[in-house]
Amino acid sequence: MMWFRRPEFDRYAVFKCDSAIRGGFDWDELCDTTLPVPSIEKQREIVKEYHVIVDRINLNNRLIEKLEETAQAIYKQWFVDFEFPDENGKPYKSNGGVMIESELGDIPKGWSIGKLQEIISFKNGKTKPNSKGNIPVYGGNGIIEYIGESNEENSIAIGRVGAYCGSLYRILEKFWVSDNAISAKSKKNFNMFCFYILKNLNLNEMSEGTGQPLITQNILNEIKIYIPENDIILKFEKLAIVLFKNTDSIRKELYLLERIKNLLLSKLATITN
Repeated sequence: MMWFRRPEFDRYAVFKCDSAIRGGFDWDELCDTTLPVPSIEKQREIVKEYHVIVDRINLNNRLIEKLEETAQAIYKQWFVDFEFPDENGKPYKSNGGVMIESELGDIPKGWSIGKLQEIISFKNGKTKPNSKGNIPVYGGNGIIEYIGESNEENSIAIGRVGAYCGSLYRILEKFWVSDNAISAKSKKNFNMFCFYILKNLNLNEMSEGTGQPLITQNILNEIKIYIPENDIILKFEKLAIVLFKNTDSIRKELYLLERIKNLLLSKLATITN
């Protein structure tokens, strides 16, 4: 399994494909494939090393999932169910918190209705420069490359076109927003709160265009939302950023683990007894 998962084997299989329109790697070609067969002790040693890495990757993915679920649950409790802590630390709505009417339904007293442009600044991404470095380039489907320059920092990237229209990425460090994405930044440094607002809006459903989905700054600017009081947002921000920094740290470890795993697979060709 490890041998056939190597990128080198993918290239080998393509090279050996027949001349049919779709190409095919047939049974005879597979049977003629040569590969090293070290001693069973060496095989077990290699597989054990591989599973140590894979098990850690799986564990990290589960940790990320739980951290993201926790942050989303807190956002829903506070800003959808209106059960944020009141002055006595009790859930607001279920403990007699005053609700008032608004065009988006009943909201807590002191909250208001506004548009996204009142709390978030949006900016279209740009074509990436031709440079090499360690700064990630974000498009609609996440990191697509690394370069030596940045045009954004500590903000949010939004996929703006095609299959990834409305996708969201919260980034702490410097990064480059590509031309198929939009950057979004809180006007009051409430980027975690703004991220979860955007996450719960189902932006893909608000896109326009018949050929392929497209979301624009104008669409984003005009979306109406609840705007809570600043002290409540600040409390959420402090909770959410701790969870996100843990998630971000685990993601970075995942990136290194994936590289180690791929390196181990690539080294199989040099394995000897």
